[in-house]
Amino acid sequence: MSRIEGPRGTREEEFKKVMKLIDSVFRGEGFPSPSKQELYSILLNRDNLENMRIILVDGEPVAHLGIHEGELVIYGHRMKVGSIGSVCTHPDHRGRGYATALLRDAIRKLNEDGVDVMLVSGDRGLYRRAGCAPASKMYAFSIGKAELEQFRDPGIELVPYREEHIKRMIEIYEREPVRFHRKLEEFRRMLISGSDRNVGAETFVVLQRGELLGYLSVQPPVEPGVSYLVEYAGSRWAAVGAMGYIFDIYGIDELRLVVPFHDREMIHLLRIRGLEGVPVEMPGYTVKVINFVGLMERLRPYMEERLGRIARLLGFRCEGERYLIRLGREELAVEGDADLVRLIFGSAEGSGMIPETGELKVLADLFPIPLVYPGLNYV
Repeated sequence: MSRIEGPRGTREEEFKKVMKLIDSVFRGEGFPSPSKQELYSILLNRDNLENMRIILVDGEPVAHLGIHEGELVIYGHRMKVGSIGSVCTHPDHRGRGYATALLRDAIRKLNEDGVDVMLVSGDRGLYRRAGCAPASKMYAFSIGKAELEQFRDPGIELVPYREEHIKRMIEIYEREPVRFHRKLEEFRRMLISGSDRNVGAETFVVLQRGELLGYLSVQPPVEPGVSYLVEYAGSRWAAVGAMGYIFDIYGIDELRLVVPFHDREMIHLLRIRGLEGVPVEMPGYTVKVINFVGLMERLRPYMEERLGRIARLLGFRCEGERYLIRLGREELAVEGDADLVRLIFGSAEGSGMIPETGELKVLADLFPIPLVYPGLNYV
């Protein structure tokens, strides 16, 4: 009879074995050489051992789920976010419910830690069954060679970032209206490792006459001739004027990017250059609300900015997986975790759940609450 232990955190002496497990599952032919520890260093590192959740069989780690706890800043208001990634099981131990057990353990831990929202890098049945759903309205854009000259400003330079740029880059990122809270050490780690997907993103600063106006983080081509702009910050017109230079750097034919619905300036600048974005949910991610009532109370000041005094009259409660919002004599009932995610954070087609008449129609001025594509925060 095998001895099964966990889910639990990783111990110091187990770190190398856990990393070997993760690399054996996620690394294969066609991927570059850096290990996942280098690429996802905000998640897989010795400072985060308790959040590297594992199951062991006869003392050997056979399944892993990583958690990174942080904060999302939305127009100055904060909510706690738990990002989930590097979920894997050794091929010899699959089909025994280990990933399900790890995900339940993660949800329990996040709830105990006071986390409001879980952001999962992935979309599969395992996550859907746990109440995760695709969410947020974003627009997918594609720039091809035919549009290239509209994205190449001769007064702009695009150069690899250097250590002396980091302080200014942080100042620029801090001015983003919707962003992750990043400690200096985390920001530096992300820039060094390049955390997007299985190929590290490279970061460039946007300069005009020596003044640093923004930065672009770009995933080198994985598909032939295609790169992805995974994060941008700072001046939108300067960013747009720098995008054409990415084609020169990588010799690509196409640059793809995703823009959240709230970034109206970037959407406008792309549209006046002839591009039409395709509405999508946040690509590659699913979302789950961990604590509905806690999240709503945490965002009460945000509601006041949107709704005024009415915000104090809104009531929130839950009955199992039934979520209720009350205003006066009216009540909106949301059935299930997936619909709750779509109501709060939106979807490509809209939630369709907000009443068009009555007192609760004010919810249209509150939802959806914007999210940002994780970019360098990818885990």
